[in-house]
Amino acid sequence: LKGLQRREQLASFGEASVSASRLTWVVLLGAALAHGCLIVLTRLASERFSLGPLFLLLVRSIVQLLSVAVPLHRGENPFGPPGYRLRLLCYGVAYSLSLCCAYASLTFVSPGNAESAWRLATTALSATLAFLLLEERLGLADGITVAAGLCGLGLVLLPTADESNSDSPTDPVVFWRGAFGWSLSALAGLWMALALVGYRSLKERVGVGTALFTVSWTGCLLAPASLALLQEGWSWPSSGPAWSLVLGLVACSVAAFLGMTHALTRLHPSLVSASQSLEVPVAMLLHLAVLPLAPNAPEVVGNVMVVLSVGWLVAIKLLPARGGGRHKTQERKGSDGR
Repeated sequence: LKGLQRREQLASFGEASVSASRLTWVVLLGAALAHGCLIVLTRLASERFSLGPLFLLLVRSIVQLLSVAVPLHRGENPFGPPGYRLRLLCYGVAYSLSLCCAYASLTFVSPGNAESAWRLATTALSATLAFLLLEERLGLADGITVAAGLCGLGLVLLPTADESNSDSPTDPVVFWRGAFGWSLSALAGLWMALALVGYRSLKERVGVGTALFTVSWTGCLLAPASLALLQEGWSWPSSGPAWSLVLGLVACSVAAFLGMTHALTRLHPSLVSASQSLEVPVAMLLHLAVLPLAPNAPEVVGNVMVVLSVGWLVAIKLLPARGGGRHKTQERKGSDGR
Protein backbone atom coordinates (compact mmCIF):
# COMPACT_ATOMS: atom_id res chain seq x y z
CA LEU A 1 0.00 0.00 0.00
CA LYS A 2 2.85 2.39 0.83
CA GLY A 3 4.50 1.58 -2.51
CA LEU A 4 1.26 2.36 -4.35
CA GLN A 5 0.88 5.66 -2.51
CA ARG A 6 4.48 6.60 -3.31
CA ARG A 7 3.97 5.84 -7.02
CA GLU A 8 0.80 7.94 -7.04
CA GLN A 9 2.67 10.77 -5.30
CA LEU A 10 5.52 10.61 -7.82
CA ALA A 11 3.02 10.58 -10.68
CA SER A 12 1.29 13.68 -9.30
CA PHE A 13 4.67 15.41 -8.89
CA GLY A 14 5.55 14.52 -12.48
CA GLU A 15 2.26 15.89 -13.81
CA ALA A 16 2.72 19.07 -11.75
CA SER A 17 6.24 19.46 -13.16
CA VAL A 18 4.93 19.07 -16.72
CA SER A 19 2.23 21.68 -16.05
CA ALA A 20 4.81 24.08 -14.58
CA SER A 21 7.09 23.58 -17.60
CA ARG A 22 4.23 24.24 -20.00
CA LEU A 23 3.24 27.36 -18.10
CA THR A 24 6.85 28.58 -18.11
CA TRP A 25 7.15 28.21 -21.86
CA VAL A 26 3.75 29.78 -22.50
CA VAL A 27 4.77 32.78 -20.38
CA LEU A 28 8.15 32.95 -22.13
CA LEU A 29 6.62 32.88 -25.61
CA GLY A 30 4.14 35.52 -24.48
CA ALA A 31 7.11 37.65 -23.42
CA ALA A 32 8.60 37.24 -26.91
CA LEU A 33 5.33 38.45 -28.48
CA ALA A 34 5.33 41.42 -26.10
CA HIS A 35 8.93 42.20 -27.08
CA GLY A 36 7.94 42.12 -30.76
CA CYS A 37 5.07 44.54 -30.10
CA LEU A 38 7.46 46.72 -28.10
CA ILE A 39 9.82 47.01 -31.07
CA VAL A 40 7.04 48.08 -33.43
CA LEU A 41 5.52 50.54 -30.96
CA THR A 42 8.92 52.13 -30.36
CA ARG A 43 9.42 52.50 -34.09
CA LEU A 44 5.95 54.00 -34.59
CA ALA A 45 6.46 56.44 -31.73
CA SER A 46 9.71 57.61 -33.29
CA GLU A 47 8.46 57.85 -36.88
CA ARG A 48 4.96 59.26 -36.37
CA PHE A 49 5.23 61.28 -33.17
CA SER A 50 8.97 62.16 -33.12
CA LEU A 51 9.46 60.58 -29.69
CA GLY A 52 13.10 59.63 -29.15
CA PRO A 53 13.90 56.05 -28.08
CA LEU A 54 15.80 57.11 -24.96
CA PHE A 55 12.98 59.42 -23.94
CA LEU A 56 10.56 56.49 -24.28
CA LEU A 57 12.88 54.43 -22.10
CA LEU A 58 12.82 57.17 -19.46
CA VAL A 59 9.01 57.37 -19.52
CA ARG A 60 8.55 53.63 -19.13
CA SER A 61 11.11 53.56 -16.30
CA ILE A 62 9.19 56.29 -14.46
CA VAL A 63 5.85 54.52 -14.86
CA GLN A 64 7.35 51.20 -13.82
CA LEU A 65 8.34 52.73 -10.47
CA LEU A 66 4.80 51.82 -9.41
CA SER A 67 6.07 48.24 -9.16
CA VAL A 68 7.46 49.20 -5.73
CA ALA A 69 3.98 48.33 -4.45
CA VAL A 70 4.66 44.61 -5.00
CA PRO A 71 7.55 44.14 -2.52
CA LEU A 72 5.93 46.58 -0.08
CA HIS A 73 2.68 44.61 -0.17
CA ARG A 74 4.64 41.45 0.64
CA GLY A 75 6.47 43.14 3.50
CA GLU A 76 9.81 42.96 1.66
CA ASN A 77 12.49 45.61 1.30
CA PRO A 78 12.20 46.97 -2.29
CA PHE A 79 15.99 47.31 -2.43
CA GLY A 80 16.52 43.61 -1.74
CA PRO A 81 17.29 41.45 1.27
CA PRO A 82 20.39 42.15 3.39
CA GLY A 83 23.52 40.64 1.91
CA TYR A 84 22.14 40.71 -1.64
CA ARG A 85 21.62 44.43 -2.20
CA LEU A 86 24.95 45.08 -3.91
CA ARG A 87 24.41 42.16 -6.30
CA LEU A 88 20.86 43.36 -6.97
CA LEU A 89 22.19 46.86 -7.68
CA CYS A 90 24.72 45.45 -10.15
CA TYR A 91 21.92 43.51 -11.83
CA GLY A 92 19.78 46.64 -12.16
CA VAL A 93 22.65 48.73 -13.50
CA ALA A 94 23.60 46.06 -16.05
CA TYR A 95 20.00 45.68 -17.24
CA SER A 96 19.46 49.44 -17.51
CA LEU A 97 22.78 49.97 -19.29
CA SER A 98 21.77 47.29 -21.77
CA LEU A 99 18.49 49.08 -22.51
CA CYS A 100 20.25 52.45 -22.78
CA CYS A 101 22.78 51.07 -25.26
CA ALA A 102 20.09 49.25 -27.25
CA TYR A 103 17.79 52.27 -27.48
CA ALA A 104 20.68 54.62 -28.26
CA SER A 105 21.75 52.36 -31.14
CA LEU A 106 18.38 52.98 -32.84
CA THR A 107 19.61 56.48 -33.63
CA PHE A 108 22.53 55.14 -35.68
CA VAL A 109 21.33 51.88 -37.30
CA SER A 110 17.95 50.60 -38.46
CA PRO A 111 15.71 49.25 -35.67
CA GLY A 112 15.49 45.78 -37.22
CA ASN A 113 19.25 45.37 -37.45
CA ALA A 114 19.83 46.82 -33.98
CA GLU A 115 17.35 44.43 -32.37
CA SER A 116 18.71 41.38 -34.22
CA ALA A 117 22.31 42.23 -33.30
CA TRP A 118 21.33 42.82 -29.67
CA ARG A 119 19.50 39.50 -29.39
CA LEU A 120 22.30 37.59 -31.15
CA ALA A 121 24.96 39.02 -28.83
CA THR A 122 22.80 38.43 -25.74
CA THR A 123 22.14 34.78 -26.56
CA ALA A 124 25.73 33.93 -27.44
CA LEU A 125 27.26 35.80 -24.49
CA SER A 126 24.74 34.52 -21.93
CA ALA A 127 25.66 30.94 -22.83
CA THR A 128 29.34 31.76 -22.35
CA LEU A 129 28.90 33.73 -19.12
CA ALA A 130 26.54 31.19 -17.57
CA PHE A 131 29.19 28.52 -18.10
CA LEU A 132 32.03 30.67 -16.78
CA LEU A 133 30.25 32.26 -13.80
CA LEU A 134 27.59 29.71 -12.80
CA GLU A 135 29.02 26.52 -14.33
CA GLU A 136 25.71 25.98 -16.14
CA ARG A 137 26.19 24.48 -19.57
CA LEU A 138 23.83 23.81 -22.44
CA GLY A 139 23.05 20.28 -23.55
CA LEU A 140 24.02 19.16 -27.04
CA ALA A 141 20.48 19.39 -28.44
CA ASP A 142 19.96 22.79 -26.83
CA GLY A 143 23.28 24.06 -28.15
CA ILE A 144 22.51 22.97 -31.72
CA THR A 145 19.05 24.55 -31.58
CA VAL A 146 20.39 27.82 -30.18
CA ALA A 147 23.14 27.87 -32.83
CA ALA A 148 20.52 27.45 -35.58
CA GLY A 149 18.61 30.42 -34.20
CA LEU A 150 21.79 32.49 -34.11
CA CYS A 151 22.44 31.62 -37.77
CA GLY A 152 18.93 32.83 -38.55
CA LEU A 153 19.61 36.14 -36.83
CA GLY A 154 22.86 36.39 -38.78
CA LEU A 155 20.94 36.03 -42.05
CA VAL A 156 18.57 38.80 -40.98
CA LEU A 157 21.60 41.06 -40.49
CA LEU A 158 22.98 40.49 -44.00
CA PRO A 159 23.05 43.70 -46.06
CA THR A 160 20.59 44.10 -48.91
CA ALA A 161 21.67 43.86 -52.53
CA ASP A 162 21.53 47.64 -52.92
CA GLU A 163 23.82 48.13 -49.92
CA SER A 164 26.35 45.45 -50.90
CA ASN A 165 26.54 46.44 -54.61
CA SER A 166 26.77 50.16 -54.05
CA ASP A 167 29.76 51.63 -55.91
CA SER A 168 29.44 55.12 -54.44
CA PRO A 169 32.14 56.13 -51.96
CA THR A 170 31.08 55.81 -48.35
CA ASP A 171 30.87 59.01 -46.35
CA PRO A 172 33.27 58.64 -43.37
CA VAL A 173 30.69 60.24 -41.07
CA VAL A 174 28.04 57.72 -42.13
CA PHE A 175 30.50 54.85 -41.75
CA TRP A 176 31.55 55.79 -38.23
CA ARG A 177 27.97 56.49 -37.16
CA GLY A 178 27.04 53.01 -38.32
CA ALA A 179 30.06 51.47 -36.61
CA PHE A 180 29.16 53.24 -33.38
CA GLY A 181 25.58 51.98 -33.62
CA TRP A 182 26.70 48.37 -34.15
CA SER A 183 29.10 48.70 -31.23
CA LEU A 184 26.26 49.91 -29.01
CA SER A 185 24.14 46.91 -30.05
CA ALA A 186 26.93 44.49 -29.19
CA LEU A 187 27.56 46.28 -25.89
CA ALA A 188 23.85 46.07 -25.11
CA GLY A 189 24.04 42.32 -25.65
CA LEU A 190 26.96 42.04 -23.24
CA TRP A 191 25.20 44.01 -20.50
CA MET A 192 21.97 42.05 -20.95
CA ALA A 193 23.82 38.73 -20.78
CA LEU A 194 25.43 39.86 -17.52
CA ALA A 195 22.01 40.89 -16.19
CA LEU A 196 20.39 37.55 -17.10
CA VAL A 197 23.18 35.56 -15.50
CA GLY A 198 23.14 37.91 -12.50
CA TYR A 199 19.45 37.39 -11.82
CA ARG A 200 19.88 33.65 -12.25
CA SER A 201 22.16 33.76 -9.21
CA LEU A 202 19.62 35.85 -7.25
CA LYS A 203 16.46 33.94 -8.13
CA GLU A 204 16.10 32.28 -4.71
CA ARG A 205 16.14 35.56 -2.74
CA VAL A 206 14.85 38.28 -5.09
CA GLY A 207 11.31 38.27 -6.45
CA VAL A 208 10.24 39.41 -9.90
CA GLY A 209 8.52 42.53 -8.50
CA THR A 210 11.68 43.61 -6.68
CA ALA A 211 13.71 43.01 -9.84
CA LEU A 212 11.31 45.17 -11.87
CA PHE A 213 11.54 48.01 -9.35
CA THR A 214 15.35 47.77 -9.36
CA VAL A 215 15.47 47.99 -13.15
CA SER A 216 13.01 50.91 -13.05
CA TRP A 217 14.84 53.15 -10.59
CA THR A 218 18.25 52.49 -12.12
CA GLY A 219 16.71 53.25 -15.52
CA CYS A 220 15.41 56.57 -14.17
CA LEU A 221 19.02 57.50 -13.36
CA LEU A 222 20.80 56.15 -16.44
CA ALA A 223 18.29 57.15 -19.14
CA PRO A 224 18.60 60.93 -18.48
CA ALA A 225 22.39 60.57 -18.41
CA SER A 226 22.26 58.85 -21.80
CA LEU A 227 19.93 61.55 -23.12
CA ALA A 228 22.38 64.24 -22.04
CA LEU A 229 25.38 62.36 -23.40
CA LEU A 230 23.89 61.82 -26.86
CA GLN A 231 22.10 65.20 -26.81
CA GLU A 232 18.78 63.63 -27.76
CA GLY A 233 15.97 66.15 -27.49
CA TRP A 234 12.99 65.88 -25.14
CA SER A 235 9.67 65.68 -26.93
CA TRP A 236 6.59 65.01 -24.80
CA PRO A 237 3.54 63.34 -26.37
CA SER A 238 1.13 66.08 -27.43
CA SER A 239 -1.93 64.09 -28.46
CA GLY A 240 -4.20 61.33 -27.23
CA PRO A 241 -2.96 58.73 -29.76
CA ALA A 242 0.64 59.47 -28.77
CA TRP A 243 -0.10 58.92 -25.07
CA SER A 244 -2.06 55.76 -25.88
CA LEU A 245 0.92 54.45 -27.80
CA VAL A 246 3.28 55.27 -24.92
CA LEU A 247 1.02 53.50 -22.41
CA GLY A 248 0.81 50.48 -24.70
CA LEU A 249 4.59 50.50 -24.91
CA VAL A 250 4.85 50.51 -21.11
CA ALA A 251 2.36 47.64 -20.81
CA CYS A 252 4.30 45.56 -23.34
CA SER A 253 7.61 46.26 -21.61
CA VAL A 254 6.22 45.19 -18.21
CA ALA A 255 4.68 42.01 -19.65
CA ALA A 256 7.90 41.11 -21.47
CA PHE A 257 10.04 41.71 -18.39
CA LEU A 258 7.81 39.69 -16.07
CA GLY A 259 7.63 36.74 -18.45
CA MET A 260 11.34 36.65 -19.17
CA THR A 261 12.36 37.10 -15.52
CA HIS A 262 9.94 34.41 -14.34
CA ALA A 263 11.44 32.00 -16.87
CA LEU A 264 14.95 32.73 -15.57
CA THR A 265 14.01 31.02 -12.30
CA ARG A 266 13.61 27.72 -14.16
CA LEU A 267 15.59 27.88 -17.42
CA HIS A 268 19.15 28.50 -18.61
CA PRO A 269 19.76 32.21 -19.45
CA SER A 270 20.76 31.37 -23.01
CA LEU A 271 17.52 29.43 -23.59
CA VAL A 272 15.53 32.38 -22.26
CA SER A 273 17.32 34.77 -24.60
CA ALA A 274 17.08 32.36 -27.55
CA SER A 275 13.32 32.08 -27.12
CA GLN A 276 13.08 35.87 -27.16
CA SER A 277 14.56 35.81 -30.68
CA LEU A 278 10.98 35.20 -31.74
CA GLU A 279 10.51 38.94 -31.28
CA VAL A 280 12.36 39.56 -34.57
CA PRO A 281 9.90 37.71 -36.89
CA VAL A 282 6.96 38.99 -34.82
CA ALA A 283 8.16 42.57 -35.25
CA MET A 284 8.69 41.97 -38.99
CA LEU A 285 5.11 40.71 -39.44
CA LEU A 286 3.63 43.55 -37.40
CA HIS A 287 5.69 46.12 -39.27
CA LEU A 288 4.52 44.65 -42.59
CA ALA A 289 0.94 45.12 -41.45
CA VAL A 290 1.61 48.78 -40.63
CA LEU A 291 4.01 49.64 -43.45
CA PRO A 292 3.94 47.09 -46.32
CA LEU A 293 7.55 46.69 -47.43
CA ALA A 294 8.62 43.36 -48.90
CA PRO A 295 11.57 41.83 -46.97
CA ASN A 296 14.54 40.42 -48.88
CA ALA A 297 15.19 36.69 -49.25
CA PRO A 298 17.89 36.33 -46.54
CA GLU A 299 15.63 38.16 -44.09
CA VAL A 300 12.74 35.79 -44.80
CA VAL A 301 14.94 32.69 -44.52
CA GLY A 302 16.53 33.99 -41.33
CA ASN A 303 13.19 34.67 -39.69
CA VAL A 304 11.92 31.23 -40.67
CA MET A 305 15.03 29.69 -39.10
CA VAL A 306 14.40 31.64 -35.90
CA VAL A 307 10.78 30.45 -35.72
CA LEU A 308 11.75 26.83 -36.39
CA SER A 309 14.57 26.90 -33.83
CA VAL A 310 12.31 28.31 -31.11
CA GLY A 311 9.57 25.84 -31.99
CA TRP A 312 11.99 22.93 -31.86
CA LEU A 313 13.41 24.19 -28.58
CA VAL A 314 9.94 24.18 -27.03
CA ALA A 315 9.24 20.72 -28.45
CA ILE A 316 12.37 19.05 -27.10
CA LYS A 317 11.75 20.58 -23.68
CA LEU A 318 8.10 19.58 -23.34
CA LEU A 319 7.65 16.36 -25.31
CA PRO A 320 10.01 14.15 -23.22
CA ALA A 321 8.37 15.37 -20.02
CA ARG A 322 4.97 14.72 -21.53
CA GLY A 323 5.99 11.23 -22.43
CA GLY A 324 7.38 10.71 -18.93
CA GLY A 325 4.07 11.80 -17.44
CA ARG A 326 2.20 9.30 -19.62
CA HIS A 327 4.55 6.51 -18.64
CA LYS A 328 4.01 7.21 -14.95
CA THR A 329 0.23 7.37 -15.42
CA GLN A 330 0.21 4.04 -17.26
CA GLU A 331 2.40 2.51 -14.56
CA ARG A 332 -0.01 3.68 -11.88
CA LYS A 333 -2.99 2.22 -13.76
CA GLY A 334 -1.16 -1.08 -14.16
CA SER A 335 -0.49 -1.19 -10.42
CA ASP A 336 -4.16 -0.56 -9.69
CA GLY A 337 -5.09 -3.41 -12.05
CA ARG A 338 -2.79 -5.82 -10.25
